[in-house]
Parts: sequence; C-alpha cells; structure tokens
Amino acid sequence: GNFQPQGVAIIRTYVTNIGDTRLENVVLNGSVVSPVGTIKKIESVFSVNPEDTKVVENVVPLRPGAPGGEYKIFIKLFHNGKEIDSNEQTFLVQEKAIVEETIQKNYMLTGFKKTIKVKNNGNIFADRYSVYDAISGFDKIFFVGDEPDDITDDIAVWKIINLEPGQEVVIEYRIDYLPLYILFVAIAAGLWFFFSKFRTLRILKHILQKKHIKEGEEFTVAIELKNSTGSRVTDIEVVDFVPNIFKLKLLKGPKPIKRKSEIGTELIWSIDQMSYGEERVLTYKIIPTFGVSGRVRLPTTILRYRYGGKLHETETLPCFIGVEEKNKSKKIIKRDMNHKKAIRKFKSLKGSLRRKKK
Repeated sequence: GNFQPQGVAIIRTYVTNIGDTRLENVVLNGSVVSPVGTIKKIESVFSVNPEDTKVVENVVPLRPGAPGGEYKIFIKLFHNGKEIDSNEQTFLVQEKAIVEETIQKNYMLTGFKKTIKVKNNGNIFADRYSVYDAISGFDKIFFVGDEPDDITDDIAVWKIINLEPGQEVVIEYRIDYLPLYILFVAIAAGLWFFFSKFRTLRILKHILQKKHIKEGEEFTVAIELKNSTGSRVTDIEVVDFVPNIFKLKLLKGPKPIKRKSEIGTELIWSIDQMSYGEERVLTYKIIPTFGVSGRVRLPTTILRYRYGGKLHETETLPCFIGVEEKNKSKKIIKRDMNHKKAIRKFKSLKGSLRRKKK
C-alpha cells in the first residue's frame, strides 16, 4: 500500500485448509489500530475446500492527517465458534507534510475572481510553501485582493510559513476591469459630447463695431453659420429680434421676413440646406434712437435645423453692443480721493487757527 496520509493500506489474509474436508462458515475477524486508536474493523465469512487457499483482501484508507508511526493489524480465525488461528502484523505510516492546492476561478461582469486554497493534509508541519500564479503586466493594473510577496516575470508568488497539519490557507484576488470600463464610458461620453457639441450647425452673433452707443450711430450685426455636422443639414431657420430702441436697416444679401410688433421687429431667414463645411453670413444694421452709457445686451438668435432625421434647436451666446465705461469709475474714485484730501487739509488748517487764538 501507500503508507502515508491520504494513502491506503491493503491487507491480504491467506487462509489454507490443510485438512481433507471442506470447511464451511469460516469467520475472519480483525482490526487495524493506529497510535491513537482503532481505525478499521475487519470481518469476513467464507468456505475453504481441502488443500485450497482463500485470500481475504481488505483496503484500509488512511485519512488526511493520519498520524505517523506504527500501525498494528490483529487477525483471528474462527470455525464453529472456536478460534482456530490468529496473527499479528505491523506497518509504518510516514511522517510527511502533504500540501495540496485547489484553484477556483469565477468570472464576473467586469473581470474574474480567483480563489486558491492551500491545505496541509499531512501529519507534520510544512515549514515553507510557495503558491505560484501567472498574472500579466496588464492584469497587475486591475489587481485587487491578497497582495503577493513577489511578482517576477508576470509570476506572482505567495509564501506560506509553518502550515500546521489540517490547516488551510485561502488566497483570494480579483482582476477587476471596472476602472477600464469607466474609462471607456468616459471616452464614449466625451466623444458623444464632442460630436453633439462641436459636430453641429454652429451659430455666432456679434457686432462688427466696438464704439459708444450714440443716437444715429450705425452698428452692423453679423450672424455667422457654419455646418460642422459632417453631413448635409436642411430646413434651416434663423430667428432674430431687434428691439424698438433701434432702427433697422437691411443690407445686401439674403432678406429676412419681418414681423413687427409693439416691442420690436422679428427677423426670420429660411435656408433650404447647407452642405458640410459650408458657411453663411447674415447681416443687418441697427441704429440707436438715443444714446446709452455702457453696454446693452441684445436678444439671442435662435437657430432651428433638421439633421439626422431630427429637428434641432440652439441659440447664440449673449451679444453686447457698446463699450463698457471703465474710465468713468476711475474718475469717480479719483474725485472721492481728492475730496478726502481737501477735508483733511481743512481740518488741519482749522486746528492751526485755534492754536493761534490761544
């Protein structure tokens, strides 16, 4: 047999009938005793012909952690209730550390989890034992779990010291690609934002002249369109509004539809289509009916168009006419400072006059 923990002991008992009559109902009883007690009982009933030999075989499994040392086999033979023979044998079970690994790999939605179980099924300490597992350089980035003692050439090593008989050590780690998936989602979201934000029909409204708002001054309003969608757009409509504090003067080029109301004039340009990369500029002039200090915010321009089978709508950023009065605030500050100096000078002069009177 294999006389070590998790091994087997095969016991063969040879019974020979040396008489001239057949023996019926021969009973073989026995036991196997380890250093800590009986581990198996043996019993068999059989018949033996004259001058024949009967072989009775019993298999005794040695459990994990079976103690080392001397094991004894006791055999007794009975016929008609009387003991007719007996025998005793011994065998030695090795003192040995038997370390076994079991590996379980479970796949997850974002990677996999690996569980490595290390157990000492022997009967003495395992002084040193190393667990090896391949982890690629790419997978190292996404490693989560029991850190290995060393990683060399994509081989991770966990070192186990003094593993007792029957003791089990569990090593668990995950390769979780969730951060990579998040990165892919972020890139996809960024691309979506780029295409939705920049691959579009762009519109920009601005004033060509930068000057103070005075009555009768002319200001040119420019509305720029550029098709950056990557394909053709159709059913384009540009809607702008001129408040009634300005007079409207149309220039050469595409003429809008005008809709007047009590508060101003609505301008509507209709364009059938624009090819990819095509640019258009719509212009008109406004003339203030009175002067204004500083800047005035103009209404935003609305753009509607059809692209990819869907109707889209956007509007321009705020657009201002006029020049911000920065010098005016500086003059006010300077005037206040001069006023404070004059007060201090007056108080000083008043104090001098009082001293002279005394």
